Amino acid sequence: MRRLRSGRRPLHLRVTCPGLKNGATVVGQFLELVPHRRVVFTYGWEDGRLGVAPGSTTVEIDPVEEAGATTLRLVHHGLPPETVPDHQQGWTYFLDILRDVLSAG
Repeated sequence: MRRLRSGRRPLHLRVTCPGLKNGATVVGQFLELVPHRRVVFTYGWEDGRLGVAPGSTTVEIDPVEEAGATTLRLVHHGLPPETVPDHQQGWTYFLDILRDVLSAG
């Protein structure tokens, strides 16, 4: 198990979404990386859109093995309630792309 410790150089996250208005960018920092088991990172819009400032929320992703298939369990903590539907739509969109890419390979 490998967790990131405060004494190590932080690993940063920066993803630009060209399909969104003005090429919105999500920024964050990885908090926990456990190979094949778990990824946890802070999340927020660089410009603070939707009331979600950089580092203001946390995303946990855990792969779950069931009946020979892997499902990703994604939990996004700390979102303002009014932004949940937009983020749920966004996560569904990008996870569908990931599924399609992995299925094609």
